[in-house]
Amino acid sequence: RLSPPRLGDDYRWEDGSTEGYRLVTEPGDYRLRVLAGCDTSWVHYRLTISYVTVKLPRDGYTVPWGETVELRPTFFSDGAVEDLHWEPGGLACDNCPSPEVAPLQSTIYTLYATNEYGCLDSASVEVRVPVDRRIYLPTAFSPNGDGTNDFFYAQGPTLARIAYFYVFDRWGGQVFALENGAIDDPAFGWDGQTNGRPAPPGVYGWALGLVFPDNEVVERSGEIILLR
Repeated sequence: RLSPPRLGDDYRWEDGSTEGYRLVTEPGDYRLRVLAGCDTSWVHYRLTISYVTVKLPRDGYTVPWGETVELRPTFFSDGAVEDLHWEPGGLACDNCPSPEVAPLQSTIYTLYATNEYGCLDSASVEVRVPVDRRIYLPTAFSPNGDGTNDFFYAQGPTLARIAYFYVFDRWGGQVFALENGAIDDPAFGWDGQTNGRPAPPGVYGWALGLVFPDNEVVERSGEIILLR
């Protein structure tokens, strides 16, 4: 909105319009004649359009779980970029141009940028964190104390946490129960004992609940043969 700096009895813009103010959307030069009694003055306006544009990699980033990646935006602006803000918050530096992030799961980050003229732009980028969900459990084990295949436990490269791990006999009775355990650790497996005694050989059923780094819960079940 262009308004004259002084009141007058008559206003006349270069295009002949006579309103006391003018709404403009295009850059350019605008001249207004203001007549106040016998005094005539000219007001010259020069309107320029400021801009700021933020770009982030269209393909995003892919980073292994637990590792960091630097977010690298590119700015295009006719004035200094004075204010930056990243969402979601909680970064080591929420207002840095190129922060490092280490998300626990795939996350979309948005950067808001404002230049010295108050123009605002934003851009978003996804940081993908692939989750390896491979889990292995043997089909048989022999808990005879020879140091080989003595424990029945979940194995794999995943960073999942065991929520529960149960083993049942053929009548459905629970012979082993574990909650809140780790993958790839025999200490969080069944040693073939039940009530302090060696369980008889045979087929047992099992149920396993896993919580992955992205908070997805996976439940699995199957059978295991105990050999003696």
